Amino acid sequence: MARMKLLVLGNSNTGNGHLQPGEIEWPVLVARECQARLGEPVECENRTFMPMGARAVPYARKLVDENDPDLVIIPLVIYHCSVGWVSLKVRQRVGERAYGWYRSIEGRLTHSPAPLGRPGSPPRSLGRRVLRRLIGTATHTTVDDVIATYTELLHELARDEGRHVLVVGESHYGGRVRRENPTLQAIVERAEAAIRPVIEKHRFLWADVHLAHEAGPGSEACQSPDGIHVNATGHRIFAETVMAAAAPVLAERAG
Repeated sequence: MARMKLLVLGNSNTGNGHLQPGEIEWPVLVARECQARLGEPVECENRTFMPMGARAVPYARKLVDENDPDLVIIPLVIYHCSVGWVSLKVRQRVGERAYGWYRSIEGRLTHSPAPLGRPGSPPRSLGRRVLRRLIGTATHTTVDDVIATYTELLHELARDEGRHVLVVGESHYGGRVRRENPTLQAIVERAEAAIRPVIEKHRFLWADVHLAHEAGPGSEACQSPDGIHVNATGHRIFAETVMAAAAPVLAERAG
């Protein structure tokens, strides 16, 4: 029997690590909906892809070759070049030992119980703001590196005859994360503006999940308390957005 294969070059927002028991991540929802519409088995491989460094595209190429998917879904992740961390600044300034020391303190502050409150609560937010002002922040990589990696990946996938590719825009994160990283919005827009022409050149599919979140309950209602990971509502809307964008692929497959 025919079997459709999906490959998600995903991230921490494509798994269920930040969902409650029984809640389902969007790649699984997409696979189930594809199967229901097509009336055939659908396999979905969800693998982590970090869009930075010289090894990123060869790694993605290896995943595509191993899985031979009918549809590759690439949710853009601009996080690595837009969200700053004090711990990375500490490592830049004083080295790995201090970085490890700071990370242990940061972890205790992050996961400690009341009275500090949950992530994003006023006491935690005040502490984070003070540290960010005193020490500064750094990102995992540069905007240019992320843009170049995605551009190279899309050119590479365009070599595959008959392979469908769907790229999904960034979710833009929660309000607290945007406030702590005032350049985040501009960086996301810059990266997407650079990547979109490559998508259009190769006639790949595009979906804008940020607009879908905003058109629904709003971005904030789609975020978990950390402001970085989407919640069950965000996953559901993500799946609906992907399915709408993938309609031409499903129509072609259905004959």
